[in-house]
Amino acid sequence: APVPLGGGRPESSLLVVGPPGSGPPLCWARQADAPADEAVNDLAQWLLKCLGAASAKSEALPAGLFDRCVALMSAGEAVGFALAFGLTPAMLQPHFVLFVGAAGQVRLALFALITDQPRPHAASPSELRLVRLLSDDLNGAAAGAGAFTGVWMDFRVGRCDDETDMAQIIARSTGAFQRAADECLWDLVLDAG
Repeated sequence: APVPLGGGRPESSLLVVGPPGSGPPLCWARQADAPADEAVNDLAQWLLKCLGAASAKSEALPAGLFDRCVALMSAGEAVGFALAFGLTPAMLQPHFVLFVGAAGQVRLALFALITDQPRPHAASPSELRLVRLLSDDLNGAAAGAGAFTGVWMDFRVGRCDDETDMAQIIARSTGAFQRAADECLWDLVLDAG
């Protein structure tokens, strides 16, 4: 089942969704202030465990896979998206979801609130939009070959009239996230929220 990482209600967070029994990187689940290198190692081990469960043969992470995952867990993709569409380059309450699908696919999703208002934090709920970015398979041959040319990201943008707390939006979507990973139905991620 999906397991939220970190403690409390951070401004941004990571949720990991993998095959049944994959569990979270324990360091992140227990303490939000874990040393960064320990947290990175735990995430790499979780990813390897999930890929092993999906393929029953993984002994090492494919070259560059972890680096691609970590690179996408930054503001770069979100800011690039905002600038490409003429928006204020600010993503409010960004949350990342790392998926390992049953077929060994690895995808990263970013959920955030965006606005075209010059002062994003002062935007009213009716001025906010929910953006969902979802990477292509980061474990596929195309992703490995395109390590220096970028990763394809699908996206959807919609109104968020009934909820503007990203933690709640993510929490109510965990069932869809698990189904997306179990059945490789990635449109469920883009439709979430």
